[in-house]
This record gives sequence, structure tokens and C-alpha cells, in this order.
Amino acid sequence: MRGFSESHVNDVTSDKPAQSFSAAMASLSTTSEEFVPALADLILRSARQHRASDVHLIPTEDRLLMRWRIDGVLQHVAAFDGSLTQRLVARLKVMSGLLTYRTDVPQEGRIAAEFMTKLTSPSPAEAHHSRPAPTRRAKNKLVDSAEAAAVPVGITGEVRVTTFPTLFGEKAAIRLFADVGRFQRLNDLELPADVEAELIELLHRTSGVILLTGPSGSGKTTTAYACLREIVRRFGDERSVMTLEDPIEMVVSGVTQSQIRPHVGFDLPTGLKSMMRQDPDVIMIGE
Repeated sequence: MRGFSESHVNDVTSDKPAQSFSAAMASLSTTSEEFVPALADLILRSARQHRASDVHLIPTEDRLLMRWRIDGVLQHVAAFDGSLTQRLVARLKVMSGLLTYRTDVPQEGRIAAEFMTKLTSPSPAEAHHSRPAPTRRAKNKLVDSAEAAAVPVGITGEVRVTTFPTLFGEKAAIRLFADVGRFQRLNDLELPADVEAELIELLHRTSGVILLTGPSGSGKTTTAYACLREIVRRFGDERSVMTLEDPIEMVVSGVTQSQIRPHVGFDLPTGLKSMMRQDPDVIMIGE
């Protein structure tokens, strides 16, 4: 494998995520047949540890750039040799059940359960080189430091992979959703007390519309699911709660969830029209 020390990972920035990733990657064997699978696993675990919401793998003429979106800000983490582009993206496709031989069309999938199980345990490199970043609450001394240290290093939330054909190869975007056990309720979101109280009051009303808007990765989906759980907690079986989503990103107990499938004629207008005949009390539309 040519020039790994100088070109497979280079131009690493001086920020903490880049340093941590570079240190963890130093333990990978570049001559091993398992190098690319190990690299893919490391990228996913490291990004989760640093609370990245998205990972961008961007091919250029001679390199593959990796950027992470953390707290809404996209930042450079590493640059790999361009020879890795096709193999690394192909590995992510295998993990997501996508067609590796179709590089000319956009594709979207989710990391399969068999790979997620493997990712729930940190690699030796991460265990040695990485420490979880403190939460905002920990920084404000609102929680014990032990709670801040309990951030999972492995992958326990859902991971979505999308690929897109570009001039220099396929660009891959990886969305890391919140862990299933975190941000379940509204009070887990650390909203200002007055905002949380007002939102709960709105959710308890019998009519009206609530719009959740914001840039990608700002927490719209997480907030929407927390709102659904609040309605189920407060009203239980007294309200029929239904969703129409694209895609379904989390399963919420007590909610009837449906995913649109435009390729078979089940699009948003059709689904919403039919859903209104199901006697719902609450409808959540998620794109």
C-alpha cells in the first residue's frame, strides 16, 4: 500500500477530534487484509465518541477528505490517499446493504444489525487513545463527572449511509443518530425551563400545529420523538398517535408509525389522505 505514513492520512488539523482519530488510527495495520473494514469501524466509533452527527467522505482528484459535523459545525478531521476512496465507500455499502457495483446512482441504507453488534465494543486503539468529551451539563457542573464519563464509545444508535456520484468518485455521508437510550424525554434535551414548559403545554392541547425547524443535525428528529413520547406518557391509550415518516428513524412505543414508499405510490399526500381516515388524534409528519 503506497505511502501510507505520508499520504494515507495527512493534513490532520490540530483540533481534538483530528488528534484523537490520528492517534487511534496509528495502531491499524495497513498491510492487513482487514485494514479497510477496521478503518470503517474506527471512523464510525470515533465519530460517535466525539458526538458527531454526520461524517462526510469527500473524494478529490488525489485524496479522500473526511469531515465531521459536531455541534452543527463541519470540521476537517483527516485526509486519506485517493486509492482508498473506492474501497472505503464499498465497505460502507456492504455494511449498509447497498449495491457495490452501482457507483453511478445515489443510494441510501442503514448499517445492518450484524455490523452494529460488532461496533458496540470499542477497539483497543480507541480505549487507549480516546476519552469521551464532556457533556454541556458536565461543563456547567450540573451533573457528576462520572455521568459525563459514561458516554458510550461504541455505536448504540442508528447509522444511515448515503452515497452520491461525483467527478472523482462516490461521496459518502454518514448520519449518526442519537443513542436509543439517550434523549428519550423532553427534559433530556436540556431545553431552557420556560421553553420546555411551554412546549409541554402545547403538546397537551387538543388541536393546533407545531413546526420543528432547523438546519441539518440540529436535533429536529430527536425533539420530535421526545414530543411523541411526552404525548404517550401523558395520555396513554386516550389518544391515537400516528406518524408518516421518510424514513422511520426510531421506534416509539405507543405510536403507530408508517414510512412512505414513493416508488410504489405511497407518497406523502396519499399517505396523509388515508391516515386522516384512521381516526387519529395526533399526526407527526417527518421528512
